[in-house]
Amino acid sequence: MSQQPTPTSTQINAILKRIDLFETLSDSDLEHLIEVGQLRRLEQGDYLFRAGDAPDCVHVLLAGAIEVLRSTPDSPEPTPVAYLSPGEAIGDMGLFTGSERRSAGRVPEFADVLTLRLPVFSKFTSEVPGYGLEIAKVFARRLEGFIKRMRGRKRRTELSGKLKFFDLPTVV
Repeated sequence: MSQQPTPTSTQINAILKRIDLFETLSDSDLEHLIEVGQLRRLEQGDYLFRAGDAPDCVHVLLAGAIEVLRSTPDSPEPTPVAYLSPGEAIGDMGLFTGSERRSAGRVPEFADVLTLRLPVFSKFTSEVPGYGLEIAKVFARRLEGFIKRMRGRKRRTELSGKLKFFDLPTVV
């Protein structure tokens, strides 16, 4: 059993403010979100979620770590592909897209997590004026950032345009 103290409401509020999904909410809205969410302590080896699970909640990692496990073509046995640290939201995209989880989340030592189930989150979203639009802006910024990164990769790996404008070393 972990000897780490459970985060206080004030600490959870501060963590939520640093997450893009919640940064525009007032302190009272954040307090309400904490009250309607489920605060859990997970111990070493516990799973927060498994591959194939329904996207029925968003988790906020408050303390500890979550090891993301995924099977790959090189390794059919799930292997660690990422480690999540406090202040990260997990499952927020799936909550809106309905896509099942492709990875598993396991606790390497301990984790304190605030879980917001879909009905609770949906109700909260409809009760807080303008919050739905703020969420749309968050996802639009994420998509814009993704597109910029992909365009940057494409420019580095592919040439586009008329060949006559490129010199031989660039083409090779």
